[in-house]
Amino acid sequence: MIITFNITRTGWMADISRRKFNACLREAFRAIGVYWWKHFRSKHFTARGAAEYDYQPRKGEGGNVDEKDFRRSYTGRKLRRFGHTRPLVWTGKSERDSRTARIVATAKRVRVKMTLPRLNWRHESRRQTMREELTTISAKEETKLRKLFRDVLVIGLYRIRGRKRRKAA
Repeated sequence: MIITFNITRTGWMADISRRKFNACLREAFRAIGVYWWKHFRSKHFTARGAAEYDYQPRKGEGGNVDEKDFRRSYTGRKLRRFGHTRPLVWTGKSERDSRTARIVATAKRVRVKMTLPRLNWRHESRRQTMREELTTISAKEETKLRKLFRDVLVIGLYRIRGRKRRKAA
């Protein structure tokens, strides 16, 4: 997932030190990383999420498969062995492991680090890895994350602006 921002410091913001400005950027990036992890991550493991993020269909999905072929397909085997057809889930280990994350924010980006080695696999017929599917965001989510970033950044900058030093009398 890549969201880019163009930030121009003018007016009173130009007077804020680079160090304080970067601290505000880190705080804003961390906020969108935490928000994505808490609110959007779990949707990727649902059928609703697969439709919203346009996952490539797996074998056995789509309804154009007869009963015999469905039972041998990836989706049919998953249904028979584990009783579900949820996307990005085979045994459920990756979904459980995604509940633990380390969010690393800098003044330039945020990374939500999850140890999910099974999601780095890509079948030869698929255009992207499951990790890429997991980190996809929709246009609606991008708008939400951009707004959150802006709001957190502005609040942080106004907080700094309010802390002006006064000379001792």
